[in-house]
Amino acid sequence: MKYFRYAIDRGLLQVKSHIYRISTYHYNWHNHIELLWVLKGALEVCVEGQTYTLQRDDMILYSSQCGHATLALEEDTIALVFHVEPQWFLQYDQDFMKYRFVSVSTQDVHIAERYKGLRQSLAYIMNYHTAEIATSALETMKVDGIIYRVLSNVYEIILASRYENQLSTKILHQEENFERMVHFIDEHFRDRLELATIADVGGYTESYTSQLFKRQLGITFLEYVSRMRLREAAIRLVNTDDMVIHIASYCGFPDVKAFNSAFKKHFKLTPSAYRERAKRIERHTVLEDWKEYISSDDTEIKGILTMYGSYLIRENMKYEENEYTKQRLVSKVQRVKEELQQLLQTLE
Repeated sequence: MKYFRYAIDRGLLQVKSHIYRISTYHYNWHNHIELLWVLKGALEVCVEGQTYTLQRDDMILYSSQCGHATLALEEDTIALVFHVEPQWFLQYDQDFMKYRFVSVSTQDVHIAERYKGLRQSLAYIMNYHTAEIATSALETMKVDGIIYRVLSNVYEIILASRYENQLSTKILHQEENFERMVHFIDEHFRDRLELATIADVGGYTESYTSQLFKRQLGITFLEYVSRMRLREAAIRLVNTDDMVIHIASYCGFPDVKAFNSAFKKHFKLTPSAYRERAKRIERHTVLEDWKEYISSDDTEIKGILTMYGSYLIRENMKYEENEYTKQRLVSKVQRVKEELQQLLQTLE
């Protein structure tokens, strides 16, 4: 089974994209510039200590080496993510690595058209790369041209929202330490974890570690651990037939009562009710590297992509039609010019 995802590596042009179901919570810190587009549902994104609420069709763009976390606010929240290496922009703008930026599509009307174009282009590119048809070299080159258009739009948004990168070596080191601490939790959340253990991983005091979690994620260390356990539990409820009591134990909850209480507080449903509702959605997914990728056979998501991609097709058809009309006019003018020259020669 194929899934909505692709990766392109052509020298400096390195981009990748996927569509996935957003789970309860996850912290990320990587070297890619990230563009996230909400296709369905709603979510909360915490970036640089600021929290943004995104609804369907909203987009957010943020710089590389920028700690961020997503939290689904509705069940079956699905997003398209597009990653590009910053080196692409560095070849055109030598100061690019100095920029730090966060841009939300709903916050600046001056760049709304850029985001509109991004939706159309990203939908078209995803449909192209997940289509079950043979493609020619010319078609691939045309799609690469659309990717260049995406990157151009992204750069314009960056220029409108950038600010000087004030990250010192000390702060970058702190970001790396925090990412290592989060990774440790991701690997050991099923175990009994103490704040002192995580503080040792980062080389900080317990007090400073507690403050760091609150500053970076907007939640406490214990809340983050709980959300990791709930995320794993939600995935197992949907993708396995394991008994609730076994899922509670596997995910690190002390007992099923504590699990039920935490789950209902977060999802507003009991684990059993959540499982029943999830079964009615009938969405084919695969879980890899903490991401639940959506099948390219999913009719709902295909419909969304086709709707946005068709806008781009119509615009391209108009452009080609205008170019054809322009060429015909140029040709006609040339013929009239030649006829006039012949007439003048005859008169002479």
